[in-house]
Amino acid sequence: MTRRRLSDSGFTLLELMVTLAIIGVLAGTLHIGIGALGGRSAADTFLQQLSDQLLHAQEMAMMSGQTYRLHVDGSDCKFQRLQGDRWQTIENNPQLPPLALPVGSALQFFPANRPAILPASGDAQSGVVINADGQIAPFRLTLINQHQRSTLNLDRHGHIQLDSAR
Repeated sequence: MTRRRLSDSGFTLLELMVTLAIIGVLAGTLHIGIGALGGRSAADTFLQQLSDQLLHAQEMAMMSGQTYRLHVDGSDCKFQRLQGDRWQTIENNPQLPPLALPVGSALQFFPANRPAILPASGDAQSGVVINADGQIAPFRLTLINQHQRSTLNLDRHGHIQLDSAR
């Protein structure tokens, strides 16, 4: 009878675990490197979230028959609802949380393709109104962050377009 040694039968569990750990570290490093080269910037992510929220607020306005507004100031964007003759900030709605600008970013707001100086918080002219029928006046938001400029455009037909330039 021939006796086989354990070392001749294949890889040990320890060898397999070390190999998998090395592959995991290499894959993680590769993923981080690719993300840094071609991943979404904070500005692009911010504008995509804002675009999604804008569409949600438009649906809410049409379903509820109420007027909403995207309020824009120098540090954040938030949605408000018209209550009587005053704008009330929407709170406790997980689909419409306030969005803070990414660190080191500046925001330019152009309602109906005209430049606007961002007024202090609470000013009635610092946003885009979403009527109860879902109509939204055209506007452009440009977010400038380091060497990148990202833009959200809403045209007169209600189409949203996101552009990014480095």
